[in-house]
Amino acid sequence: MREDSSFETFVAARGTALLRLARLLCRDPDDAEDGCQPALERAYRNWRRVHTTRDPERYVRRILVNLVISRARRAKLLTFVPLRSVAEPTAAWWPSRGPGSAASSCITSRPDSTVRS
Repeated sequence: MREDSSFETFVAARGTALLRLARLLCRDPDDAEDGCQPALERAYRNWRRVHTTRDPERYVRRILVNLVISRARRAKLLTFVPLRSVAEPTAAWWPSRGPGSAASSCITSRPDSTVRS
């Protein structure tokens, strides 16, 4: 029971600062609250170990930063890119392969000693 009260005291004292950090990281108040809540949950689960450290706020801030980074990575990996937004290559983009192309002129301009039959 004593650990619960120490955690409640910690959240009452430092909860606003943690929420401000989350807002700086997320740039959206709703995402900040969504990021701050799981950080506090993880801290509560490990509070016996966390509150004995010299700076428990530092530990919880690190949890928060890691969660925000993970969320951003997942969001980037799961973004939908429609295939129609990608432009199809045009004929001008593809190099010509005919007798007058740059590739054939390079081959024909080589000295005879390097051409193998």
